[in-house]
Amino acid sequence: MTINTARHWLLAIDVVGYGKGDDQRHRSIQRVLLELLNEAADAAVLHRKRWTIQSTGDGELAIIPLTESERRLVDEFIRHLDRLLTQHNAWHIEAARLRLRVAVHVGVVGPGDNGYTGQAVVQVKRLLECGALRKAVDAAPEANIVLVVSDEIHRGMISQGYTTYRSDDFRRVRVGLKEYRGQAWIHVVAGKAATSGYHQGTS
Repeated sequence: MTINTARHWLLAIDVVGYGKGDDQRHRSIQRVLLELLNEAADAAVLHRKRWTIQSTGDGELAIIPLTESERRLVDEFIRHLDRLLTQHNAWHIEAARLRLRVAVHVGVVGPGDNGYTGQAVVQVKRLLECGALRKAVDAAPEANIVLVVSDEIHRGMISQGYTTYRSDDFRRVRVGLKEYRGQAWIHVVAGKAATSGYHQGTS
């Protein structure tokens, strides 16, 4: 899908430990990941067919129109994805578990000759790659998902009570990677059941 230069939600996903697998494992991961992402989006009443998705093999960068619900993306989609990962991982040995790093941001994105342009694209990638997120993944081996959100997402959605998260579910971190310097918020998703409830209001 072609996008115009405008504000979008950005979702970046990366499979933990993907490089350790062989070719057959990589094919399996890619297939299962797409199945789980599609199912989680459907469960959260999101419309992945409207998303502009750039595959990275071991994950993806999704550029999502603002017509999609921020609450459903940040909250329900993540919780449904965690639930599905729990079900999937229950049938696999430890070495074959599927775990994810996930980053969410919002900002201006535009088309480019070799992908998508805009500081928002740079930022969501830096959040996904940052050392603080990788350390959080290593420190919580039982977790299926470790989520990082930008300060904009935390300040506008989570801290205002529009989701089932509490503000103290997230830990503030400083991100300094390559040319990017900023603040973000990390949450180790702890396997709570997916829910459509929230504290107040909608988005």
